[in-house]
Amino acid sequence: MVLAMTIRSAIRWLLSPSKRYTHMQRVPMRQLWVLMVAVVLLFSVIGFYIDVMSGGVVPYAIVIAVALVSGTNAMLWIIVLARLPMIFLLALIAMQFVLSRINVWVSDWVMRVFHPAPVQPEAGLHFAGTAILIMVVSSYFFMIRYMGMTGKETIRI
Repeated sequence: MVLAMTIRSAIRWLLSPSKRYTHMQRVPMRQLWVLMVAVVLLFSVIGFYIDVMSGGVVPYAIVIAVALVSGTNAMLWIIVLARLPMIFLLALIAMQFVLSRINVWVSDWVMRVFHPAPVQPEAGLHFAGTAILIMVVSSYFFMIRYMGMTGKETIRI
């Protein structure tokens, strides 16, 4: 009897949205997309940082692809916490363990399909550094926009 109740409560928890992030569930999608763009831009920095740590020799197309994977991963966290049942959170946590493999797969795919040209270290580091600066500043712009939008909604109430 106790086990059945525990299983039922676990299933109910998995199929219900997060109670901890109810404020995110109330944010309209017209505002939430601004936050998601900010997060994608901010976390795409990881792809450019990987290039910096590699000495700037990773081809531009691969750097951009890895940046998109990193940014999309961060955006999925917002979507899952803001809109989806908790079972998706478990899937997202599991995905974190294979994210590096996903990056390798995407890099290999870009290499096979686009055959990107090799990059000189100096040019690659300049590209990655400039991209990091642009991504961070753009992310802050969208984050400030999101906070302004949600602030207006709060004041209206």
